[in-house]
Amino acid sequence: MAGVGKTTLAKVIYQTSEQKFKNRAWIFVPSKYRMRELLLGLLENLMSVGEETLKLDDVKLAEKLRKLLLGKRYLVVIDGVEKAQLWQEFEKNKVFPDHQNGSRVLLTTCSNGVALLASSSPIRTHHLQSLGGKERSELLEKLVFKDGSCPEHLVNKLQPSVMSSHLPLSLWLHTDHLKECFLYLGAYPSDCEIPARQIINLWIAEVLAKGNNEASAEQIAERYLDELIDLCLIEDHIHELRYILSDPNYLSHLHSLLCFHNNSSLDSDEFTLKFDHLQNISALDLGSTYVTKLGGSIKGSLVLKYLTINHPSLKRLPSSLCNLSDQQTLDIKNTCVKCLQCGIWEMQKLRHLSVPHQTTLPKSSDNGDRCLPHLQTLSAITPNRETAALIIHYRFLNLIKLTLNSLDMGKTKKCL
Repeated sequence: MAGVGKTTLAKVIYQTSEQKFKNRAWIFVPSKYRMRELLLGLLENLMSVGEETLKLDDVKLAEKLRKLLLGKRYLVVIDGVEKAQLWQEFEKNKVFPDHQNGSRVLLTTCSNGVALLASSSPIRTHHLQSLGGKERSELLEKLVFKDGSCPEHLVNKLQPSVMSSHLPLSLWLHTDHLKECFLYLGAYPSDCEIPARQIINLWIAEVLAKGNNEASAEQIAERYLDELIDLCLIEDHIHELRYILSDPNYLSHLHSLLCFHNNSSLDSDEFTLKFDHLQNISALDLGSTYVTKLGGSIKGSLVLKYLTINHPSLKRLPSSLCNLSDQQTLDIKNTCVKCLQCGIWEMQKLRHLSVPHQTTLPKSSDNGDRCLPHLQTLSAITPNRETAALIIHYRFLNLIKLTLNSLDMGKTKKCL
């Protein structure tokens, strides 16, 4: 069963075994895996992998791993094994030598067949069961009140919250920010791929991922996404998640509007987006909605931080859009907007800017020191003299990704 805490338990064992096992390795097995990537993942845990190792094929990689483990006491955790074929390949290549010296290979799986195949004896398999109502109540009481017990006046409220909880145990054992990020994924349709970069930027706009002195907001969000993937939550519980989100109590912290379309559902009528109605929206993704005009009063009091409009019917951005001083992501790459307003330089918190081909940057006003200090992504801008000057004079101090669209190599080279 997914979500009962297999990975969480395996992590506890792995993290507390350093004294007993000097040679340890951990890999997660995705639903679509390549043996080469798994073998390299194990090797990278145990040694420094150089160019010569990267040139080896699967058979040679398996042989190298086996020789590396020969005579050593090791612990290898293979998390999320779905198919018996994977273990059969490991056995065929005799990847894990057994010298009766206490070495262990720990697998987590939802398949009883895989567990029995990989185990030398049925008694070496451990079946985790989901908690009943009483056990969940006791666990939640320990997590919330630590060493104390639940006050009497809260007992009646604690029981319904536990009984109505459909979230997997492995998620409840983690911090609130991870649960909120997981809940956010329920906004996506069941047949929709979730772009990693998009969800990361949305989490940041919703302040579900915050930067600190050690890492940027993007790095923190990427870490959260990796944790959710490691917990096998995204694929295993996305349907349960949509059931959870039917309860309005779970939606109180979300202020996003995301639109999804397929080819048969695109609007044919013209639509004017009025910002007067978006006072509490921090993330707005209209996808391919037929937007021809941005209207209404765009005031600095709006909390909008993420805006995506991608329909070719939109040809112009209002100058008042630059009043969105908290804007972090602006994606208009599939519109027909050709010119950005000079006020773009007032959007000092902008981190990601994606524009259509043939769009140029405006002059940076009379103040030559103006810049976008937090800009990390600038995509598919058409280079000109102004762009080159901005890049050369370090007006984008934190730029990580730059995509230029030009047939003029001379202008392009001036920007690099």
